Parts: sequence; structure tokens; C-alpha cells
Amino acid sequence: MDQHNKQLITVDEVVDELIAEFLLEPLVSIANLEKDEFRVLELTLGKYLRYKLDQLDVGVNEALRDECISSSGKSTLNDADAAAVVLKEVWDRLKETHRLRIVK
Repeated sequence: MDQHNKQLITVDEVVDELIAEFLLEPLVSIANLEKDEFRVLELTLGKYLRYKLDQLDVGVNEALRDECISSSGKSTLNDADAAAVVLKEVWDRLKETHRLRIVK
């Protein structure tokens, strides 16, 4: 997430940027995680995401947090919760686009 070129505001933009940063192998690994394994993402990629979001301007970060609150249905979110919303979107999208399937 390069804040000098473009300020990211929407969850979709952050998801797009995160997916673009990784090679195919980690994306496939994330896509094939089961629901009970999702916590691993929050502990690893979540920390990285929180660091990257801290680099954004305060107003942009607040707008993104507001969108995360809206999509989560909760009234407030801390940084870890907002990152979890973004990671869930990453995981959901990758399950559709990068999941290994048996081809007959």
C-alpha cells in the first residue's frame, strides 16, 4: 500500500492491493484455509495489515474503519477488528479465485 501514489479508502481497494502484493503460492494457501484456520491470518497477515494501515493519513484510516464498521454490522471496531474485516474479505475473494479444484 503505497500512500504516496494513492490513498486507499475502500475495503475493496485495500483487498486488491494486498492480493497484488503477494505471489501465487501464498494466495493459494490462504484460499485453501478452512474456517477454523482463519485465525492464523489474523495473527500473521493481520499484524502486517495493521502496520500498513497505520501509514495512511488519519482521515483515510478513519474512512476505512467506518467502511469496516458498516460491513461488519458492529457499532465500533478497534484496529485489530478492522484488519480482521479486511482479511475476511481477502479470504472470501481468494476462495472464489485461487482455490485448488480437481479438474476432470
